[in-house]
Amino acid sequence: MTAVRVYIATTQGPSEIQRIAVEDPEVRSVVCLNGTSEALPISAAYDAFVRKPTGVIEKRFGHSVFRLDVSERVSEGKSWHLGMFAAHALSAAGRLAEKQSGAGQAIWLSGEVDHHLNVLPVEHVTEKLFQSRRLFSDLKAAGIQMTVVLPRANLAELDLRLLNKQGLCTEALAIVGVDTADEVCRHLGLADPSLPPALAKAVSMISPASVPPKWMLVGVALALGVVLSLAAIWWSGFGDWAGMAEAGRYRRLAAALGEAESGECFSCAISARAFRLYADFLRPRDGDLDLKLIERRAPASKSCTLVGIGRAEAVAVEIEPPRSGLWRSRAAAELCAVAYRLTNSGGAPVHIWLAAVPVGHERLLSRNPNASAHRRVPPGDAITVEIKLPQWLRPPLTNRVTAVIARRSSEDVTAWLSSAGRGNGADWPDLRRSLERAGLTVLSVVHEITP
Repeated sequence: MTAVRVYIATTQGPSEIQRIAVEDPEVRSVVCLNGTSEALPISAAYDAFVRKPTGVIEKRFGHSVFRLDVSERVSEGKSWHLGMFAAHALSAAGRLAEKQSGAGQAIWLSGEVDHHLNVLPVEHVTEKLFQSRRLFSDLKAAGIQMTVVLPRANLAELDLRLLNKQGLCTEALAIVGVDTADEVCRHLGLADPSLPPALAKAVSMISPASVPPKWMLVGVALALGVVLSLAAIWWSGFGDWAGMAEAGRYRRLAAALGEAESGECFSCAISARAFRLYADFLRPRDGDLDLKLIERRAPASKSCTLVGIGRAEAVAVEIEPPRSGLWRSRAAAELCAVAYRLTNSGGAPVHIWLAAVPVGHERLLSRNPNASAHRRVPPGDAITVEIKLPQWLRPPLTNRVTAVIARRSSEDVTAWLSSAGRGNGADWPDLRRSLERAGLTVLSVVHEITP
């Protein structure tokens, strides 16, 4: 399983959460600096954030007192809530990267968490991002994916152009907006952290004085059955597959799931089905993606040649995707080029691979070999590919327009689509099944252009 390094965002720079240790319930929780005996002033606020009835950590993770070490001072305020909640969730799952230990992923957070686990907006987010530029650069050089997690309200306020100028919008830095702390857990691939404490509490409440012994045994047996079933699913591959999905190793993930589903290991097959349901829940939704065909035609009494040399401006016509999955265009009315645009209408950034692959007539379209694009697309932004049509000959042309959408960047998807583009399209159904098995969203439309 991938270890995750957690950073709390501050206006003085990022502070790494180095370690979380369980302490005696008779004392109070404390935040210490860099493994020393120096307790920081936020310790009292941290204790209140942990302990019931004011806090959420004990309620969620089943213990009331901790020692938490940070690399740099964290000032007063409440924006450290979200980072410490994420660190406790990772620690409970055994995935918090401690000081000087290896990590395959890093997460940078700022946000206030209320008693109902709602994530509330905070101040100075842009300043905190600027103060973390060196950290982001160092992690990128080390090949570690960094995810920035902010309250959704703060995400909407960010000036993405300014961040881009400062080098903060890169493939190695994903920026995610959340409304609840549970969304952070789901983003990290963590199961519901409240389950073990809830089961423990349910079992502890069953007593011979209040419940007949037969029903007590049945309740304990059911609780143990649930725990053992979840453990069996996890150890049958679920945890490893979640790590592959986090790292963008989709090719290996698809192969592993296919092997588990077709093999003789019954628990592995059940675990694979459970993971498919989990991946379906997390995958980008079709309704959050808006694919359009754009026909670029020469204006009346003009030609595509004049458009090509800048003597006339093409007229763009947008066409919605058909329910049949087949676009049809007539080229007779001076159709100069076609473009395919996919807009991210959802609330979180996604990685999109968009390709228009000619089916047959590759030589005629040699000026646009496998027109494709791939990048991280923030909410409200779009990615476009365009194919210029040959004017000297107008045979029927067919493009297969394919979009693959994922939460993570991945060289696997690039290689998959590249290999599909070199073929004749016969392997596309198998490739699509592999992509969807790995938890990716796939859109595919065929576009026929007739003379």
